[in-house]
Amino acid sequence: MSPMFSLFALIVILVVLLATGMPVAFSLLFSGVIGMAFLTETNQLGAISATFWSSINSYTLTAVPLFVFMAEILHHGGIAKRIYGVVGQLLYRIPGGAAYTNVFACAIFAALSGSSTANSASIGAIAIREMISRGYSRKLSFGSVAGPGTLGILIPPSIALIIYGSLTGESIGKCFLAGVVPGILLTFLFLIVIFIWSILQPSVTPKATPVPSGELIKGLIWLLPPLFLIVTILGGIYGGVFTPSEAGVMGVVGAIIIASLTGKMSLKIINDSLSSTARMTCMILLIIGGASVVTYVIGYLGTAQMLTSGISVLNLPLWGVFALIAFLYIFLGMFIESVSLMILTIPIIAPLMKGLGVDLLWFSIYMVLLIEFGLLTPPVGLNLYVLQGILPEDCFSDIVLGSAPFLIAIIICIFLIVIFPDLVIWLPGLMSK
Repeated sequence: MSPMFSLFALIVILVVLLATGMPVAFSLLFSGVIGMAFLTETNQLGAISATFWSSINSYTLTAVPLFVFMAEILHHGGIAKRIYGVVGQLLYRIPGGAAYTNVFACAIFAALSGSSTANSASIGAIAIREMISRGYSRKLSFGSVAGPGTLGILIPPSIALIIYGSLTGESIGKCFLAGVVPGILLTFLFLIVIFIWSILQPSVTPKATPVPSGELIKGLIWLLPPLFLIVTILGGIYGGVFTPSEAGVMGVVGAIIIASLTGKMSLKIINDSLSSTARMTCMILLIIGGASVVTYVIGYLGTAQMLTSGISVLNLPLWGVFALIAFLYIFLGMFIESVSLMILTIPIIAPLMKGLGVDLLWFSIYMVLLIEFGLLTPPVGLNLYVLQGILPEDCFSDIVLGSAPFLIAIIICIFLIVIFPDLVIWLPGLMSK
């Protein structure tokens, strides 16, 4: 059986299992087991346990549950609500201020959560009902959370970039730095989308209501602890004071202190946060383990090398290769959840990119932006379904149509980092000097 036919058979098996509704982790694992048993020349089943264990037995991955736990404490402790309220007070004079508030609040909370779904759920639960009650259009209300919510996996500390670093061997600190400028750029592009939208359709944004200066000053004071936590975590990683895992511990301690300052800290919040963290971490680790078995089969078949050779034979320019990869991620992102997609594809795509001389640090941001695109595209755009869960009675089409303009911002950001790669690699380059 030829390697390419075996790869095709493996993909078909995986798609069939996913179509039956089997959880992604077990679909990956069973596909890999079938591949080891029947698609390789010699039975490789004996390698399952070692492959699975080695993929998750990583010190780097200890940062994942820590950052998830930090985000859950901040979420359950109402910190996202306070951030949203403060930013809203600052922008109340601007027409459409609540929509701009969503963008800034998502950007700030992204630097605390590391997760796009957590970002969208936290800000969306606060903002959407409030915006609709003030007279904002439903499309703008949903879109201004769904689009900027994707910043959670781009602005550091990002769980997606932690996983990328653990799978490719790239420095997680440098991956975090690589996401800073594109994260700021994409935030700015989201603001432009809202500005153009409000100019073309003034009816989507009502008039603003003034905020007393006393409340504004009080709000600014409450914004300082989360900002201090962001600076401590990122500054500590970039300055070499502590590793990403140690930064996660600092983040948890800081989140508990901030939640205590707000008077929201309780044993129930700790319990709920631990439960959510355990579920999320187990899901991620099971997916990584299952994907590692599939990756073992693909590596055994030598398909990554064949793909590299095939693309070389095609003599495509580098931009043509990027276009193919973009199409692949956008297409798969319509059907596969973002973490699963990343874990499944990186072990195949990263060696391919390295063989073509592409900087894997730069590629980390290119890939994350493509995954962000998938978070906003049905039928498996997670950010869309998170928001539908907030207001189940609303039409799903309003969420999809409201998110569509923000896809344009992501596409523009992708083009900019391809044309100007220094937008990604300049800041990590400073770290090396």
